[in-house]
Amino acid sequence: MISKSERKELENYLEKGFEAHKNFVKIGKWLEAIDILSEMQKVNPRNEKIKSMILSDKIKYIDSELHSNLKKELIKNGEFAKLYKFYQKLYFLFPEHKKLKKEIRKTEKLIIEQREIENANFIKNNETNIGRLIKNKELEKALKAAKELVLFTNGGNNRAKKIMMEADKENDKDTDRKLSIKLAQTISDLKKEFAKNPKGFVKL
Repeated sequence: MISKSERKELENYLEKGFEAHKNFVKIGKWLEAIDILSEMQKVNPRNEKIKSMILSDKIKYIDSELHSNLKKELIKNGEFAKLYKFYQKLYFLFPEHKKLKKEIRKTEKLIIEQREIENANFIKNNETNIGRLIKNKELEKALKAAKELVLFTNGGNNRAKKIMMEADKENDKDTDRKLSIKLAQTISDLKKEFAKNPKGFVKL
């Protein structure tokens, strides 16, 4: 049981709090308005009016953010990962907001679709690059790039596997050609040496 003086003091505190809250609401500073009410709730935790006002302010704040220029800009620029983080901050404030939950689910789908497109473009560009490397006989680079592409796709890109096998095969052929050329050159050099100095060679 509180005394009359304590009750009067509480009433004055709440009156000033409601006035401050009203001023923040007028200028659209919802977070500051919510903070004022939260502090008031600590002093007067059983006050249903304050509890109801906090809930109402959270909904109004989230509604305003869902129509904000920041949200529109993020969507316009396709920055869906940043948009998702933006929504998560709002969700932390009030998880029960139905429209917010709907927007979060929609954004999750957009992020997945965006990543699929980015991955497809990455794979396509790498396949083109590997084809160019093979054409230019840069076989070791082509083989390395093909192996990286297979790893990137977790072994699920059949085109990358095929390119890797082709590059590996061409690389083996190129190695054999180089060995053949080197061997032919060695034999040619030996023949010249033999012609100059037959006695220096042992007959088998």
